[in-house]
Amino acid sequence: MTPHQEISISIIIPVYNVERYLPVCLESIVQQCMDDYEVILVNDGSTDSSGEICDEYVGKHPQFRVIHQENKGLSGARNTGIREAKGEYLYFVDSDDFLVFGSLPQVLEVALHNDLEVACFNSISGERDVLWTKNTSTGNNDLRTSQVMNGDEYIATHNFLATVWWYIIKREYLLSLNLTFPEGHRLEDGSFTPFVLLHANRIIHIDTTVYCYVVQPGSIMHNKERERNFNMLADYAFVARNLIDEYERCGNEMSSKTSDRWMGLANSYIFFGLIKALRLGKANYMIKHLKSMQLYPFTRLYVVDYPGIKWKVLHWLMNHELIWRMLCLPFKIFKQYK
Repeated sequence: MTPHQEISISIIIPVYNVERYLPVCLESIVQQCMDDYEVILVNDGSTDSSGEICDEYVGKHPQFRVIHQENKGLSGARNTGIREAKGEYLYFVDSDDFLVFGSLPQVLEVALHNDLEVACFNSISGERDVLWTKNTSTGNNDLRTSQVMNGDEYIATHNFLATVWWYIIKREYLLSLNLTFPEGHRLEDGSFTPFVLLHANRIIHIDTTVYCYVVQPGSIMHNKERERNFNMLADYAFVARNLIDEYERCGNEMSSKTSDRWMGLANSYIFFGLIKALRLGKANYMIKHLKSMQLYPFTRLYVVDYPGIKWKVLHWLMNHELIWRMLCLPFKIFKQYK
């Protein structure tokens, strides 16, 4: 990248105690074989050698730069990256995952050519060694893309994921939304990505795989899903409340399908929060907390995304408080004596 060359994309990577995995992630970025990009490494108070690894890559690659800061959590690190970014598009990558070789330039080309606000694509998941061994792709010259659509059309027709690494986002568009990741909360993508999608006017889904999500103990998402993480229960309610509040603000502008899917997404956070609370033996706490936020009882999940009788039965049981508390009692006793 020459000193005056415009930056097409800023890749933002929060880093916290990932010395074992960080080199693989960063090497997959180098292997994208791009010139007009920057990588913003946000070392979020690491206590291992992650910061030194960041410095090493900055010394080797002019596209890399690092920000060392006190620990602010994943959302705080991403927000730092947003403030520092100069690229036309932003892409958020978790430091214990990696990218398919040669995949990002093609997605970026589609985004630039169509002046997109959001470009969507696919991911794969599995164990690190298996994914890395298979990671030999140099891209697909015959990319299949959807037509350009707005956010309402996209949400209505796609069972989308809230995970932010499914998307590249135009920086100017994101700044116009005045939207950041909610600091102090987990499940941060749930209070970010749906809002980015809903208000966009130009979105395309590209049928190509870019992101490799590593399934392993110690990954960022795995840590969030540990059953002992009691504090996470409130974050399910936090995301649901944010989604419902947004629906109350602009639901009359949504199509019926988008309205159903949006509220279905909000209710899914309540639903799975109750499931996690059951496993933790904290059903009473969760119901009380949901009631305090006017989230209980709740309407059913979106039938297109959750078809089948089991979802209907579970929803019915959850909304009958006395029955649900009785069903949860064995889990509570088990947790007390485990």
